[in-house]
Formats: sequence, structure tokens, C-alpha cells
Amino acid sequence: MRFHLVASSFTRCAGVVGCWLALTGAAGAQAVLSPPRRLGDLNTGSTGAPAPRAFRFTSATGTTWFVADSLGPGVELHRSTGTPATTGLVVDLTPGPSNSNLRALTAVRNRVFFAFDDGVRGLEPWVSDGTAAGTRLCSDVVPGAGGIELLAAHAVGGRWVFFARTPGFGYEPWSTDGTTPGTFRLADISPG
Repeated sequence: MRFHLVASSFTRCAGVVGCWLALTGAAGAQAVLSPPRRLGDLNTGSTGAPAPRAFRFTSATGTTWFVADSLGPGVELHRSTGTPATTGLVVDLTPGPSNSNLRALTAVRNRVFFAFDDGVRGLEPWVSDGTAAGTRLCSDVVPGAGGIELLAAHAVGGRWVFFARTPGFGYEPWSTDGTTPGTFRLADISPG
């Protein structure tokens, strides 16, 4: 049996708000542990606070990545490997109570890729290894403040493949390994 986080686990349980652990059997059936075990407090120190919103769940190699609304940092990137010590905020990309609005969160092996607009470069591909220091821009695909128009993204063979429109091109497939030299358009399938 394996332990996994499930989206429904971010609710009140016995009147307490937090991150709860679910048990998944070999057939994939889910059952809440009895009693549920709390993994983390996303609203640290708050009493009677509303349940945090958690969404955009994605998992790979034992890590579940998600976006959650914690008091203080706003809606930001979080992660868990199923223990209290590994459940919580990865980085506050938009410092303060502002929301980061991460898009297309996709787990690829031991990292998570997403699209993010940092307010300087526009919407661009980013990667995180689960630490604040290891969360960074993959490549400034569209130099300047314009950014890409993201359509979809998927994990393919250890890379993040995303479909995006850039100036002078239609929606085209792109691929990244998380580095600038490793980020490139795969083909010009829709010229113009």
C-alpha cells in the first residue's frame, strides 16, 4: 500500500483544517486513514480560518505537487512526500499576499514544471526541484514582457512538452529539460 495526498484531503476533518493523508491500495481504491493523519497546517497559527484552497495536483516519483492558498503568502506552490516534514510551501514566487497564478503544473520525474508570469517577462516556462533555490525560469522563450500563450502541457520522456503560441508562430510544440539550452520549439506545424 502507498500513501498519497488526494484533493479532497484539504478540508475540515474533526473541525481542524490541514493537509490529510489518504491510503491507496493496489487496485487504486482510496480510503481515508482511520483516524486521518494530519501532514501539515497550511494556515499556520490560524484558529477558525477558512479551509485553504488546494488545486492543480500532480504527482511523480513519490512527490505530490499542488497549488494552495495559505494565509500570508497567498496562492503558491506546495509539495508533499507524505510526511509532515515534507509538506508545505516550496516558494513564494509573488512575495506577500499576492497570488502566483501558476499554470499547467506538471510533475516530471523529481521536478515540477509550470508556466508563470513573474511580472517582468510575461508567462514563461519554470521548473522547481522542491526548494526555493531550485525554483527558476527554464528559458525566456519570448524575450521581454510579452510571454507565451500556453495551450497545454504534458510530461513526455523526462521532459516538459508544452504547446504555446509565440510572436510570428501559431500554437507550436515546445520541449524543455529545465535549462535554457534544453528549451526549444519541436516543429513549426502551424506556419504564420
